[in-house]
Amino acid sequence: MVNFDRIEPLPHIVIQREPENPQIRPPHPYRVGVKPRSNRFTHGNRLKEQTRDAAQRLIRQRTSFGVDPRRLLILRLEVLDVNQRETLERFHVSIVEELVEESDGRTVYKLLVQFPDDASLSLFLAEHDQYASESSTEVTLPPGKRRNLYDALESVSIVTEEERIGRRLRREGNPDQEPFYLDVDLWNPGNSEQCRELIRFFREYVESRGGSIVKDPLVTPSMVLVKVNANLQLLNELLKLDLVSLVDLPPIPPPEDSYDFLQRIQIPDQLHHVPSDGPSACIVDSGVLAGHPLLNGTVVEEYDFDSGENTAVDLNGHGTQVGGLVVYGDIARRIPGNEWFPEVSLYSAKVLRNKVDPIDSTAPEAVFHDEERVEDQLRRAIVYFNQERGCRVFNLSIGHNDRLYTGGRQLPWAELLDELARTLDIVIIVAAGNVHDPEIPLGSNSSQFQSRVLDSLNTSKHKLIDPATSALSITVGAIARRDDPRMISHNTQLSATARGCPSAFTRCGPGVAGSVKPELVAPGGNFALELIAGRLTWRRNDVNLGEPTLNRSYLSGQTLRAVCGTSYSAAAVTHTAAQMEAALRNEFDVEPSQNLVRALLVSSANVDENAKRLVNGSQDQLLNLFGYGQPDVGYCWSSGNRVCIITEDSVEYRKFHVYSVVVPESFLSEKGKRSISVTLAYDPPTRLSRQDYISTAMWLEIFGGLTTEQIVEYRSKYDGEGDPPTVPDRNKLKFKPGGRTIRMSTVQKRTWRSNQGTMFLNRPDPSGDASLHVFVGCQPKYPNPYGSDSQRYALVITLQHDSQNIDIYQEVKTNIRTRTRIRTAV
Repeated sequence: MVNFDRIEPLPHIVIQREPENPQIRPPHPYRVGVKPRSNRFTHGNRLKEQTRDAAQRLIRQRTSFGVDPRRLLILRLEVLDVNQRETLERFHVSIVEELVEESDGRTVYKLLVQFPDDASLSLFLAEHDQYASESSTEVTLPPGKRRNLYDALESVSIVTEEERIGRRLRREGNPDQEPFYLDVDLWNPGNSEQCRELIRFFREYVESRGGSIVKDPLVTPSMVLVKVNANLQLLNELLKLDLVSLVDLPPIPPPEDSYDFLQRIQIPDQLHHVPSDGPSACIVDSGVLAGHPLLNGTVVEEYDFDSGENTAVDLNGHGTQVGGLVVYGDIARRIPGNEWFPEVSLYSAKVLRNKVDPIDSTAPEAVFHDEERVEDQLRRAIVYFNQERGCRVFNLSIGHNDRLYTGGRQLPWAELLDELARTLDIVIIVAAGNVHDPEIPLGSNSSQFQSRVLDSLNTSKHKLIDPATSALSITVGAIARRDDPRMISHNTQLSATARGCPSAFTRCGPGVAGSVKPELVAPGGNFALELIAGRLTWRRNDVNLGEPTLNRSYLSGQTLRAVCGTSYSAAAVTHTAAQMEAALRNEFDVEPSQNLVRALLVSSANVDENAKRLVNGSQDQLLNLFGYGQPDVGYCWSSGNRVCIITEDSVEYRKFHVYSVVVPESFLSEKGKRSISVTLAYDPPTRLSRQDYISTAMWLEIFGGLTTEQIVEYRSKYDGEGDPPTVPDRNKLKFKPGGRTIRMSTVQKRTWRSNQGTMFLNRPDPSGDASLHVFVGCQPKYPNPYGSDSQRYALVITLQHDSQNIDIYQEVKTNIRTRTRIRTAV
């Protein structure tokens, strides 16, 4: 592995795309047809009866609750084969949820439809009659669209009470004492006036039941999030109210382990200060202890966003532990040389408070304030430090331990972060979450045991939690730095996973629609297995296996503390992201987009080859466990034998951009390992109410041995589906993973590695240069909610050779500069 610390840092090279920008040919007009019903009279009357019955049940229920039965009525429609969303919207309804399932070889679309008033529902019922009589009269729909809609419509029903019960409420049952706090999610009708009406009605409804709404509701693009001070009667009614999506008890953060770190360090008399234009990041956590001797002078500002403790100081320790890793990065490597040089300045947004166990006061928990909607705390914290203090990198080592992603629609915290990341153009780093009590598998030997621990990570217990599924955030999982447990009393001990492999407690992907999650990993600690009194148990506090970081209780004499959890993996990646954002900003004298920071961050990542062999999984499994790997802060700059070529642009829908890179001969001929990676990052609008959560899907392709003119001709015939059949196989460079595997991810990285450069022997001109062409393009999945017809993105192309005897940087820079001058002259 190259030691980048010994290589002179060089600025990254900016590439200009090829001038051609052809339009992608529209997809073939082939569509899945709606299967005609054999008896429309019977089917139409059955649907009408179902609709009336469902509506009357809701109306009776609403009337008994004293609720206006004529406004914002929600019904569930199941549609076969073809999504009828656009046709249904002709009734001026809102589709508040859209799910897709496969059943008996047919596609089933489950749509929650909110009718704005009884007039809209009456129009819908009137079309039932026209359909049943096979009328040719146009009422709301033309006859053809009406037939398609009702032929496809399988059933009409209501959402059940059971479906509205949140996971924590289901697990713990109703609270024993009144009043109590509830998180209530309401469907957003999609119209600002209707939304205001919904909030006004809901407030009156709650107050008439002896409850109250705590603070103003938070409105997201898909939901209205409310904190309610409730009683049992109100809880039971809310579970029956059709306007409600979910009712749950307040969230609990994922538990994590921390314990004293025995090694003592020498604290410098004075820390140097991070420059005002240097790297900075904000942690949204339990606050920090700014007076810690290793944080002194690094904390720019602290603010308490209604944590319930009325102080910005960290009373728990979690935030200080996270903050230490954000400031210093890899603390384990700093200990041997006692190198305490802060590299990232810190902003602290406090949203967690300390909860002390009345039985064991040495085991405090970081918890959320019951009277706050966490989503609102997160929004206010992020907006404040971005708008008022200019912070652009945020760390969220927190999560909702009872909201697991098991498929289907996006989770609400994640949707909020996606909206903030896109509108504020900020980088958000999120922890994947922890499983506090991972199963202990049986194994006849150590390798079999560790292999089965890795297998257990693919189970439902290890699914991601909210907000780790955020499409525009970078999600981070944990890997083990060490696998040598400390021997105690001759107990049998074995590390849960081998060095470099995913930690036994980490959560894994995939994300929404099969996207790559987590994108990155970093050291987060390891567990040990020990035998005590004949019983196997996890040892969670092994000082050899934990990740060292700062100890809030430093006055006890222990400046550092060992920790286990994805919180600390995320903090380490936040350190790298902040360094990269500052390096790009200072290099180009302009704030880099969050797309560019994310692309460079992922471009720098690699998976340890030994860990990859131990996992021995499919490409999908490796992506679910490692993402793209562990990032390298050395990529803040290019070097002689590693060149990062970067660009930012915006591509119109159904068009594509082409980039051409000449591959230096020395890169191909010099002995040693070499690699080329291409990383794309983009920030599409998102909607939780859509099955296709992201509004735009971008694709990334790499070809070689063709001229720009040839490949543009090939590509312009491509319909945007599948692989281009007209491009010869010899010109499809074998970059991994495949483009279709990662196409639903907003960060896509594809890499070629080899010990020789023979792949580039095929050239358009045998005596000419070796080159590769990179294509990026996009297809809209649904209309852009903001009316735009283009998608912004960033691209990073990295050429790296292990030999330090070559200088490919100057060759690449010369070729790109020459081509830019020629284009400018033309």
